[in-house]
Amino acid sequence: DPSDGDTDSTVPSGFANNARVIQDGFDNQSTISQTANGLNGLGLTGAAAYNSQEGSGHRSTITQYEVSGDTEFDPASRVDVFQLGESNTSEVLQTRQANAATVTQSGARNDSFVQQHRSNNTAFVTQTGEDGTSTLFQSQNDQATLNQGGTNNDSKIDQGGSYLVAFVDQIGDSNR
Repeated sequence: DPSDGDTDSTVPSGFANNARVIQDGFDNQSTISQTANGLNGLGLTGAAAYNSQEGSGHRSTITQYEVSGDTEFDPASRVDVFQLGESNTSEVLQTRQANAATVTQSGARNDSFVQQHRSNNTAFVTQTGEDGTSTLFQSQNDQATLNQGGTNNDSKIDQGGSYLVAFVDQIGDSNR
């Protein structure tokens, strides 16, 4: 319903990409971009992105692209972002194949930033509190799970190597 201020933008190019946005609430914004990063103009193949926003003031940006010039996301990469509550922000970037990211935000004013470079990375981010910030960088074959509850928690996970595993559980307030 355009009268409620919700906006979505999807920019798929290529073949067999899937992008879906569901919005229920007010002043939500979602952007999904699935491209070949302009290297060969052929587009990207097999990327999947889903964003569900319920509440108000949410912002979500999902960017999936292939950097090597090989446009096959085979096996495909996938992003799922679920936003409930109010004023949550999520940004997910995937630059190769076989990456998976799930971000669930059910509190208020949480920020989540996930970058998955290269391939075979898995990320699960859950933010149920308020005013939380999570930043996650993955290189290749990495796994990370982050749970934030409470208020004013901050987590930074940098998996700059390969085959790294991280589990962060922040419950309570003002954890760093």
